[in-house]
Amino acid sequence: MGITVVDVGEDPAGQADPSYLEVARRLMGSARDLVGAHAADDLVFDTMSTLLPRWDRITGDKVAYARRSMVNRFRDQGRHLRVEAAHRHTFVTPDREEPANDRVASRLDLSAVLHLLPERTRQVLVLRYQLDLSAADLAVILGMPAGSVRRVAHDGLRALSDIIEPASEGTAS
Repeated sequence: MGITVVDVGEDPAGQADPSYLEVARRLMGSARDLVGAHAADDLVFDTMSTLLPRWDRITGDKVAYARRSMVNRFRDQGRHLRVEAAHRHTFVTPDREEPANDRVASRLDLSAVLHLLPERTRQVLVLRYQLDLSAADLAVILGMPAGSVRRVAHDGLRALSDIIEPASEGTAS
């Protein structure tokens, strides 16, 4: 005879461990504090779905294990956003048609100039002005005070200006 719904109770698939569901519920509060209510469901779902196949093999405190896994996933997402932001300029297409030499020159100028800057400065400028993140958000992502983010952005814009201005003056003559 096979397994019936009565045999397995509320879980017709017969695979969900009650502790798994309880851990997912317990992670939700931390996830809301970490990423906000709008993204907490996704973070918990992503975390728990990666843990489900090996749930029975996890030894020790499963809540602590799942919490650490969730924090690692959050940090991975932050790293992914930083890499994506650094390369976003390569995916942007112009909204209007420009002469080919202007398009090439503008892409080369920005990309080349950004790569002349120190890595931290480049990260701040790209995240702040291309992704339009606030100084407070950048402070959390980069692990530095918001005042330092503003200072690095200010100094970076000045450095960009110093690099670009002589180049544009030279082409005007």
